[in-house]
Amino acid sequence: TNAGFIFHFKNNIELERKIILHPDKLITVIEHALNLETVNMPLPDQQQLLENLRKEYEQLSILYNTLSHRAERNVTFVSWSVFIGLCAQWLLFARLTWWDFSWDQIEPVTYFTTVVQTILAGYVYYLVKNQDYSNSDIKQVLVNMRLSR
Repeated sequence: TNAGFIFHFKNNIELERKIILHPDKLITVIEHALNLETVNMPLPDQQQLLENLRKEYEQLSILYNTLSHRAERNVTFVSWSVFIGLCAQWLLFARLTWWDFSWDQIEPVTYFTTVVQTILAGYVYYLVKNQDYSNSDIKQVLVNMRLSR
């Protein structure tokens, strides 16, 4: 005769109306998902596994710290480059306004330049991140972008 088990999950809305036909397969899947094979290992093997995992963690931690530092340096470099570019633009507009031309001629140029730069910067950010621009997390977003490479 075939004997079996009936699991009744009366407190779980998703499982209260389900019947599990092969509970032995379910138990195998749960054991594998929870990594219960290591629980049944002898203690020296568990200690060796733990030591190997610690060494691997240390190597990955060193690699992560190196990449994180490199990403932050790169974002800082880009930030300073943008700042220098904006200063150069300001100097160019100052030169054009006070020496070569007058403010009446340069004002439309500065207006359109600023508007176009702002729109393009916001649109590029949206294309890259698929979310709206906010000043609060822009540095962290840039660092995460560099880390993901």
